[in-house]
Amino acid sequence: MSSNFHSYSGGIHRGPGAVARFANVCLVTPGFSDNFDAIDEFYERLGDDPTFEEVLQLAEVLIAELESFVAVGHNGESFEAAGFGEMEVVLNGEVVLKQEPGFHSALLSLDESSVVTLRAVSDEGQVPIEPYDLRLGVAPGGGITLAPISVTEPPEQELPVSEEDKEVDQEESALSVGDEMADPGADHDDETFEEPDFILEEGKEIYQISDLPEVRFQPLPSTSQAKIKSQESDLVVGKYCSREHFNPVDEQFCRICKVSLEHIEEISNAPRPTLGFIIFDDGSTYGLDRSYTVGRNPDGDETFEALRIYSDAETISRNHAEIRLTDWDVHVKDLGSTNGTFIWDNKNESWSQIAEGSDEKLKAGTTVALGRRAFVYESIGQR
Repeated sequence: MSSNFHSYSGGIHRGPGAVARFANVCLVTPGFSDNFDAIDEFYERLGDDPTFEEVLQLAEVLIAELESFVAVGHNGESFEAAGFGEMEVVLNGEVVLKQEPGFHSALLSLDESSVVTLRAVSDEGQVPIEPYDLRLGVAPGGGITLAPISVTEPPEQELPVSEEDKEVDQEESALSVGDEMADPGADHDDETFEEPDFILEEGKEIYQISDLPEVRFQPLPSTSQAKIKSQESDLVVGKYCSREHFNPVDEQFCRICKVSLEHIEEISNAPRPTLGFIIFDDGSTYGLDRSYTVGRNPDGDETFEALRIYSDAETISRNHAEIRLTDWDVHVKDLGSTNGTFIWDNKNESWSQIAEGSDEKLKAGTTVALGRRAFVYESIGQR
């Protein structure tokens, strides 16, 4: 098994405190009445991509102020759980790190079927309330459960290259040859200077595509790759529960807290809340609070945010598919991709290809294949 959490999805537990997931470590800092300033300082000092050792070192420095803390990560040789205060780690239903005085740790034996929960002792009866959106980095919560991603393998098929992709590759090759032939001492006018096609952000560093390794996974935690679109333009009709959660008008119970909506009569026109998450086969998770154009180097605009994904088999088209939010529903549409967009039919255990230009409404738990990549749609409030 690898030394990171790329193959694991996360589910947050409701509760005071903060949850964070990085590439090689996952941690929980429960909140009490007097430690929220310490939690803020802790995550501010950690930075964007700390190692397991760095997390433990800083936790020991702030042990008195934090009051309670637990983390699971890779120490360079094996997975390890460590913490202090009223916290515990549960592996496949068995408590492997219990509440004890002082800082203590335990080695973990994880495989592709392991389910790991980090939680406060008082959180024993809680279950995950929603998938963890990796763009958040640090999110409110009292615990987290990590479980292997269950994604049906995309269909085996021929892998043709579209005329569009050929033209893009030829253009990129021509630019590369042109760069090699250019006189390094020559002057370049601003009007003729061309920016690179696109860049990726990883933490605070910025890399051009030529700087990245051959195999590229979405960074964990991943960051939004375009400006976050305001929800004010996405108004939907619904009703609020007694705890101010917004719901579709036909719901009988709140999708978040499950309180009855039977006697709620007031109908509101308000910004659409997050409808759910899409979890890719490498663990990258994106919140459905906006629509996306998905592809190798997609075109984004004010309506669709560009979501770049990669495939070592080169099966992703430049603009492969749209994930579109309509009212309270999520739709996927194929944009004329070379290798197709498919929906997994659980009943018949077979793939169904979406015709070019047509879209499909997604149900909770649906697996969608884009070429040889795949994601699962997890809805909030639907099972």
